[in-house]
Parts: sequence; structure tokens; C-alpha cells
Amino acid sequence: MVNFTLTKKTWRFKKRPLFFAHLFFYLVITSGLVAINLIFTPERVWSKWIILLWGFAVLLHELAIFFVNKKTKHL
Repeated sequence: MVNFTLTKKTWRFKKRPLFFAHLFFYLVITSGLVAINLIFTPERVWSKWIILLWGFAVLLHELAIFFVNKKTKHL
């Protein structure tokens, strides 16, 4: 039988690249959206909502990866 329990360190190690990919895409895409916003509709700043909501999701992702309090994570 295969044991599907990972230690906290192994789980974090495997999930860390996914977090950094998420952070990279967040920074690239939101930068592009800010540029589009300022070029085409500078009188109305709509990109702040995307930055805030997606930034909150990135923060939750970071908390889940780097600040997990459980000893093990079951798959």
C-alpha cells in the first residue's frame, strides 16, 4: 500500500514553485493591466480592484504554503 502522507517540509518543497509561478504571473499581468488602464482610460482607475482581489488570493496562497501549522498534509 502506498503511503499518501507527506511531511510538512516535503509538502512545502513541492508546492513552493507553484507559489512563485503564481506570484510571477500576478506581477506580470497586473503590471500589464495597469499600463492598459493608464493608456486607454486614465480618468477611471479600474485596475486597482483586480490588484487588490488577486493580491489577496496570492497572500492566501503564501499563507497556505509558508505558514502551515499542521504536522502532516494528506493528499
